[in-house]
Parts: sequence; structure tokens; C-alpha cells
Amino acid sequence: MTPCIHSFDHNHAWNVSARAQEGAHLESDLFAHNPVRGSMLNATVGVESSRKVEFITHTSHHEHEGSYLPDTTALATTAKHSDGKSFSACFVIMLIGPMCTTSQGQSSLCAQISAISKHVNQGIRTAYPILVFHDGCLSASAMQNLTSCSLGTIVYFRSLNVTLPESFRNRPEQLEHAERCKSFPRAYRQSSRISVLLMFEDPVLASFDFWFRIDLDITIDRDFSSDPFALMSSGAYDFGVMRCLSSASCNEGLPKAVRKYMKANKIIPTDSAFLNKVLGQWLIFHGNIGIGRVSLFKSVAFQQLARYIDSTGGFIRNRWDDQHMYAIGIGMFSSLRKVLFLDYPALPLSHKHMQQKMLRC
Repeated sequence: MTPCIHSFDHNHAWNVSARAQEGAHLESDLFAHNPVRGSMLNATVGVESSRKVEFITHTSHHEHEGSYLPDTTALATTAKHSDGKSFSACFVIMLIGPMCTTSQGQSSLCAQISAISKHVNQGIRTAYPILVFHDGCLSASAMQNLTSCSLGTIVYFRSLNVTLPESFRNRPEQLEHAERCKSFPRAYRQSSRISVLLMFEDPVLASFDFWFRIDLDITIDRDFSSDPFALMSSGAYDFGVMRCLSSASCNEGLPKAVRKYMKANKIIPTDSAFLNKVLGQWLIFHGNIGIGRVSLFKSVAFQQLARYIDSTGGFIRNRWDDQHMYAIGIGMFSSLRKVLFLDYPALPLSHKHMQQKMLRC
């Protein structure tokens, strides 16, 4: 199945460029050196900051079967600082499985789209688009209805082919849910495949430098005070997370598979000390919130690892997860020094109504 992309932008094409003006410096424990705020003037983004920032939204659309098919080479909102650095970024939300077609699931998606638009894009006066990954479950009318939740933010809907590799068709026993963690549904297990492999195989994400995943069980409590993407860019970080935990849940056999892969491919990790902690102490980057550098996780090296892990059936059988895989990727191909630890209230996010407090590795 060929992946398809749908974009519903009521302006059909939105190109904005505004030079930021010098403004007051906002103090924050986390973002003291990178505050961003400002004012929205119609379709023009105005940004006030301690540094000059230019936001440019690049979108072009081709009319196609009653919707608009965006040029995937020009999707990104670019923020350019006076020091010459620029970056593009998007928010990522996933909705797959049986919940996708229910009013409850679509209402939750609508609420999260609205919250990102209100508390992030309007809160800090940015124009980052939202990319919704689904498994083909959203109809054209559902996507059209969901655009009413966007409050002016551009929303892209991306359908992914979640069909399992052909190699498993003759080995169904490889996909039988292991007794440990057996209660987790197939959609939950598929979400890990999407987060680690499928969304990076999809070409649309290549339009961006960073993605920020916010799950539907995350609540944005109030307006952001600063721009986390800008901090990721200015600090040259590869991953941003609020919590690093030790959790052996549902990952039986994963360290062995990773070590086997490293040995077979003669991989020398860039941060062996951290990788050994990840594999030996079951460290994870808490996965319902995460900011990543697309180029690292879309790289040939990480994607070869992800495809190998997928080929073992571990995502489906054992519920191996993206939380461990992101940490493994950092240890193998980056460094713990390139992980940004975020804290509440700089990121005012709650998981199931519990504030997310920072925990470092």
C-alpha cells in the first residue's frame, strides 16, 4: 500500500515571514537562555525574544481528489536565529487501532491538536505544524472534521502501512504474545514499530530537523513559556526527554538481541558507558513525551538496527518498546551528553493528571 498524505489548510497555502524584535528576557530554570514569546498578527508570526528569530512557514499544495496534497519537500516551519542557525520542526501525534475509528479516540485527538495549537503555537507565538500518523483508519471526512480543532495550526495526516514483514506469515508463532505483558493490545505494540521504524521510513518526516511526540494521554496544563525546539537546536542536542527510568517491563530478550546485532555488525558504540547502563539496568527514555533529531533516528545506522529488531518479532511478541530503543540509539550512535533533560513547569505536561518531574539518567 502506498502511503498517502492529506493536508487540510483552510488557506490552502500559508507563507509567513516575520523578523522578530528585541524584547524582554524571560527567566526560566530551563530556558533562561532561550525564551521565546510574542504576538500573533493575523497570519503573520511575530516573535519577541532576547535574540532575533525569524519564523518562516513553507507549505505548497497540489489539489488532489478533493483534498490538498502537500509537496513533502516543503512542509516545514523554519525558525532562523540571528546567529545564522535555522531549524524546522513539527509535533507528532499517533492514533492507530480500534480507538481510531471511535468518537472517543477522535475526540482525544481533537483535544490534543487544540491544546498544542493553543498552549504552544499561540502560547509562544510559533507556527509549528502537527503531523498525525495513523494506520489508514481516519476517513477523509474525519480528517476534515479534525481540522476544525487546529485553531489555525497546519495539520498533516499521514497514513502508514503497518503490515507486518512477509517473513512472519509462515511463522505465526513468532508473533504470539509472550506471557509476560500479554495484556497489551496489538495497537500498543504497533505504536512502538511506528515510533522506531515506520515513521522514519516515511519520507514526510525528512522535511523536518526535529519532531516532538506528545501522546494522547498527555495533558498540556498551560501555555509553554519557551520554545523547546529552539533549545534543542541551539544546544545541538539529539534527544530531549523529561524522565529517564529503569524499567525491565516487557523487554525480555532485547539486550541479548542488541548485543548480537552489534557483534555481527562490528559496531563500536559512541557512548559505551551509557549503552551498558541501558542494556544492564534497563534504562528508558519515558516515551509519551520525547523530542528527537530526525537525522539521527532516520540515519542508515539506526534504521538498520530498527529493521533488525523488527525482524525478530520482538515489538509484537514481547512488546519491545520505543522507550528502550531511543536510549539504545543514543548510546550506540550518539551520547548521553547530547540528551536534553526537560523539567516541569518549563514543559507544563502531565501524564494521566500527574505532573512530569525531571529524572536524569
